[in-house]
Amino acid sequence: MSLVVDDLTVRYQGASGPAASGVSFSLAAGELVAIMGPSGAGKSALLRALALGQDYSGSEAAEIVGGAAFISGAPVRSAGKREHLFAQHEIAYLPQNAGAALPGGSSIGDFLSAPLIARDKRADRGAVGERAARSIDAVGLTLSTLSLFPSELSGGQRQRAAIARALMIGPRLLLADEPASGVDPSVRGVIGTLLRTGLEAGMAAVVVSHDLELLVALDARVIVLDAGAVVADGPLSELLAEGRTPFLASLAGLSAAAGEQPDTEGRDGAGRAAGR
Repeated sequence: MSLVVDDLTVRYQGASGPAASGVSFSLAAGELVAIMGPSGAGKSALLRALALGQDYSGSEAAEIVGGAAFISGAPVRSAGKREHLFAQHEIAYLPQNAGAALPGGSSIGDFLSAPLIARDKRADRGAVGERAARSIDAVGLTLSTLSLFPSELSGGQRQRAAIARALMIGPRLLLADEPASGVDPSVRGVIGTLLRTGLEAGMAAVVVSHDLELLVALDARVIVLDAGAVVADGPLSELLAEGRTPFLASLAGLSAAAGEQPDTEGRDGAGRAAGR
């Protein structure tokens, strides 16, 4: 699996101007890139444009209007039926506030099983159910959760269920928008473990996150967006130490206020800035 983003410009459908422009980076199997930036920087739009329709949240759609992106050599901008089928098999997209977007009319078990059944109508339902059980257990939820509906879960439990679905298909590319948002601190380590396990198995990942502790633990390369443009790109520890932009300087200050050195560790003090 590889992802190549070349001078990409994306915008929300119907918007007059771009949400992000001139974004370039590449990603190989087993690698992770984290996207950071203030609210409105274009982070979520970038992920949605790359997700090839793998979004159940009903959020505003984003489209590529300039540049190019290729996933394992397949074009994203001019994607056809073949590319969308590929995405259904290989790409998992976790939207922002994913837990809040869980469909209310489906049990958690059905929600988790939907991607596998959609890509193979003849899939063995027993095997799919076993896979759902393993996924829900991996995020720290009980097996009884599979029979419940989203309205019966807390916000943190819904977010964990959404993460379980993202990992359900064993994706080769994970696009995750604030995966630790709404999850209690005890589960953040679980998320880090799941990401690390996936990366070691060859999964590539693009993660929007302001969770410094998580990103430092994953030794993440970070791309910082501001007003839709790339303003910094490099190892997180170096970017925090340099504090080259007001956003990075604020993160470094929060890290220092927590009594930690920004070039080695970090805390989730960024307020998990929401935004597009």
